[in-house]
Amino acid sequence: MKYWMLAGLVCVFGAVMACAPSGAVAPSAAKKPHTLELHGDVRTDNYYWLRERENPEVLAYLEAENAYTETVMVATEGLQNELFEELKNRIQPDDSSVPALFNGHYYYERFEEGGEYPLHCRREGSPDGPEEVILNVNQVAAGHDFCSVRGAAVSPDSRLLAWAVDTVGRRKYTITVTDLSTGEALGDVITEVTGNLVWANDNETLFYTKQDPETLRSYQVYRHATINYLSKALDEIGVPIVRPNGGHAVFLDAKAMLPHIPSLQYPGIGVVNALYSEGGIRSVELGTVMFGRFDEQGNETLIDLAMVSLFSAITFFTHLTGLLISAANCIGISVTLMAVTFSIKASVTLTLNTFETAICFESFAVMNVYLIPVNPSSGINAAISLSTKTEILSIS
Repeated sequence: MKYWMLAGLVCVFGAVMACAPSGAVAPSAAKKPHTLELHGDVRTDNYYWLRERENPEVLAYLEAENAYTETVMVATEGLQNELFEELKNRIQPDDSSVPALFNGHYYYERFEEGGEYPLHCRREGSPDGPEEVILNVNQVAAGHDFCSVRGAAVSPDSRLLAWAVDTVGRRKYTITVTDLSTGEALGDVITEVTGNLVWANDNETLFYTKQDPETLRSYQVYRHATINYLSKALDEIGVPIVRPNGGHAVFLDAKAMLPHIPSLQYPGIGVVNALYSEGGIRSVELGTVMFGRFDEQGNETLIDLAMVSLFSAITFFTHLTGLLISAANCIGISVTLMAVTFSIKASVTLTLNTFETAICFESFAVMNVYLIPVNPSSGINAAISLSTKTEILSIS
């Protein structure tokens, strides 16, 4: 069978070439040698320059190729239209998929006659229940020469729809979340992603993948919405945060939270320690302690921002850098972090309102001596007095 198909293609190609205008000349791309080396292997690509999508010379060559194709195929236009109509007539214009049950709803896709794109629909309780169109891709595609929608996924509580669209053709999708109770898009818009996405069971968290900017292949998995949820909750109780949110953390504005604490007394460290001692919440200071330096005269340079990072619960981070710099500040030593490694033991006594807790941090953790009582208006109710004894066991 395959030999008959091959013979048929050869005959069609021969007929096309026989009908081609005698003056038609195929364009030829210029050779521009480009050397590539990987793992000791060197090769030359003469057409590497054709990857430059915005290069006028590349665009001109593609236009010449298209013009040549139209010239060569002009004698087959009638046959092309006939084949297209025959193929199209074999497709049911109002085709639909088999309904699939998910959390009480039957989901399916269907087409409307005259429409090029599907409608994503569902029926509650029964395949014969009233139809709800949750996404009409024809409306999404309106005004665009190209449209690809992928990854349409409904949250486990059937309330939210996440979907990804590419209107350029570069496989760089934008994820949008729609509230199915109102049909309105939420403010969550995630750009430059692959279109692969899935909901977590908490109905708030969305996992999706990002692609490498060069290869366009998936190489990172991201978690979205938990951070937005946390930032919104902090906004509601008046805790100052830095906008926009980070991809995996909310950043508290420690300077705004503790305006009475001078920068060189490290308000960020005060918030970090208060959060941990009051609620067991791990966080990281991002400010002078983490990123500050000492000048040639031994004066500490300040960082304009004093932030505290609250990471999402999926991963725990230990930032030894900040802790080691804190240790250096505690004992009055100016060091180059990469050249000096500390082994530290610290005994810390915290007095927290009505009770006292003794904590011993072995080997890596040190509380900073510059803790000042937190401003009660900040939303964190803690009064901390700190006595620190730091013993350097070894320096290498």
